[in-house]
Amino acid sequence: MNIHIYNSLSRDKELFTPVHDGVVNMYTCGPTVYDYPHIGNLRTSVLMDVVRRALVVLGYDVTSVMNITDVEDKIERRAAEQGVTVDEIVTKYEKIYFDCLDKLNINVDLFPHASDHIQEQIKLIQELETKGYTYLTDYGVYFDISKDKDYGKLGNTFHSDKAQSRIELTEQKRNPEDFVLWRIPATGEVRQKLWESPWGKGYPGWHIECSAMSMKTLTNAFDDNNNLHTNKFETIDIHVGGMDLKEVHHENEVAQSESVTDQEFVKYWVHGAMLNMGSEKMSKSLGNFVTLPVIEENGFDALDLRMFYFTAHYRKELTFTYEGLQAAQTALSKLRAKYFEFADGSDDSEEIDDSATALDFTKVENYVERFKEALADDFNMPKVIALVWEIVDSKELKNFEKTALIAEMDEVLGFDLTDYELHQKSQNSNQVNLEELPQSVKDLIQKREDYRRNKEWQKADESREELKELGYEIKDNKDGISIIKI
Repeated sequence: MNIHIYNSLSRDKELFTPVHDGVVNMYTCGPTVYDYPHIGNLRTSVLMDVVRRALVVLGYDVTSVMNITDVEDKIERRAAEQGVTVDEIVTKYEKIYFDCLDKLNINVDLFPHASDHIQEQIKLIQELETKGYTYLTDYGVYFDISKDKDYGKLGNTFHSDKAQSRIELTEQKRNPEDFVLWRIPATGEVRQKLWESPWGKGYPGWHIECSAMSMKTLTNAFDDNNNLHTNKFETIDIHVGGMDLKEVHHENEVAQSESVTDQEFVKYWVHGAMLNMGSEKMSKSLGNFVTLPVIEENGFDALDLRMFYFTAHYRKELTFTYEGLQAAQTALSKLRAKYFEFADGSDDSEEIDDSATALDFTKVENYVERFKEALADDFNMPKVIALVWEIVDSKELKNFEKTALIAEMDEVLGFDLTDYELHQKSQNSNQVNLEELPQSVKDLIQKREDYRRNKEWQKADESREELKELGYEIKDNKDGISIIKI
């Protein structure tokens, strides 16, 4: 099946053709571990996971890498503020981030750390220096963008006012957009983490870290002794990140990497749109962010948040509200309940006979094909969600066919819909005591039971739908019935 991905580099949806048939290498910009990740950050993490899961379902062998930035000024400042070591800050917030990934059902193959790849970064800078792309100042080694004729091709930011406003201006810089590759601390500056280099004791710039880690983990550009072999570099298939990184960080990754290797750095750039709070993007700098622990304190689960993300395509901005999250929670709870209702074989509309075990491959394969088509259309998760509800409401599919289809789609949805404990937890949180129901609802439940006893299945169905309109889901089980508030 042909896959089409929107490529930020070409600004168009392109046919996906990886460097090697059947194999995909993917890199994602991960967290700077000095604080809690906010749910805008986590939207990008879920995007990476969806791309990985979708490609696996579509038949590819995927290696996913997400870096951990543990060398950064913000980490040093946080350690100084709290009177602890940088390592303590890194360990604390890295664990918090990994906990978030675990709760969101996000899987990654490799997590390289910037501090473990200092020598690779130095080798890249030396190669850039040899090729004439750098200059040395009192503040460190800078990349000279005027030497790169293609600078700006990804972010379209060459000499833009927006780009200049986001990049620190210091003395001795030749161009506003020139960026630091190796930082030399100012006189009197106190830092816990410094490394020896040909340019003096210092630390790497943010951008060079990702080039080094992606080349080391996904290509053969570095050997086991960290020697650089530019002729062994192969273009990386996919690079995922937030839209906020496109204009500066990713632009600089492209510039330094392609200047080193003289090859295309990445074939497909996949950028996720911002998660907004009101009219502004969610960000730590604006102080308008929400974290996963906070939404958990408000009675929501990480997978409710995952469902919320899927209410919009990843390239569309999404505004966070608790009302929207509540709707996602309700939908996910209902979907779990439906899965186990189908798994139990309950069906008001007909009595099950031997033919119920005969799988209709034509019907099922049609839904599987449409599922894969939605994935292949730039990872269209809202379309996948709509298809799931179509399956739930289908009159032509048998219950066990529905469970098989929903379970297959959950390989990408990542909701753990087949996990009975999660189902019970979800249902118990919404289960209503029969005695507390309004009399009109009690009367409707009794009417449905009368219809079922008389085998008037259509009328029983109609009563169930009336209950849904009133905001209640009725669940049949071996001990009778339970009522769920939806």
